[in-house]
Amino acid sequence: MTGGAVWPAIKTSIGWDVLTEIVAAGPFVGFVQVIEPDASSLRPEDARIAMFGLHGTLLPATRRPSVVVEQKDVAVAKAAPREPAPAPDRDDDGVISIVDACPNEPETVNGIMDDDGCPDAEDLHVAGRFIVLDERIHFSSGTSDINPKSKPVVASLATFLSQHPEYAVIHIGGHADDRGAEDFNLKLSEARARVVRDLLVREGIEPARLTVDAWGESKPLATGRSERAYAENRRVELEILERSEDAK
Repeated sequence: MTGGAVWPAIKTSIGWDVLTEIVAAGPFVGFVQVIEPDASSLRPEDARIAMFGLHGTLLPATRRPSVVVEQKDVAVAKAAPREPAPAPDRDDDGVISIVDACPNEPETVNGIMDDDGCPDAEDLHVAGRFIVLDERIHFSSGTSDINPKSKPVVASLATFLSQHPEYAVIHIGGHADDRGAEDFNLKLSEARARVVRDLLVREGIEPARLTVDAWGESKPLATGRSERAYAENRRVELEILERSEDAK
């Protein structure tokens, strides 16, 4: 509109706003065309105006965008508990090295001191047809009671026989010292042989592999009248009567 004259116009624009809590602002471009009537004496043709710039608007409180902050629980993954490393066992005998009396030598598992971690001393061997006990089975004087210290020897003998089924029949001969009547000593030596046999059976040896005999005082190992000589003669001896090659 100029003075009292009015001209029609066409206006268009485009842009975008960035919204904050207080203002909306952003760039825009636009175009205006003022239509010049044919009868106008001012301009013989339409006016065309291009526009660009920035605009901003202060937002009233009622139109300000609300900001919603959503809080979520974040699950924190927990690492699975680590199993403790096994205690070192250098000789791999089941007894850990820290309590193993022989950490570099494996235990001999045979029912004899199996928790010390040490190999057992060799306490028997085969010599010809005899099983020789390096430590004899001792008996109390005048009885068939085995000395408690000799029971591990019997257990070791049972383990040996279990490991050697080729020794098919073992003869257990009982002996006595020469104190007392000869008939008494003969019966006593038989009782001692039977006690050893019964202990071996209890340890798992088949009864059919074991026979007993009595020699009384007839085959002494030691001579003399000392307690040491008497103890040497109160004994049992083990003889291999039959061998079975098929049982190996």
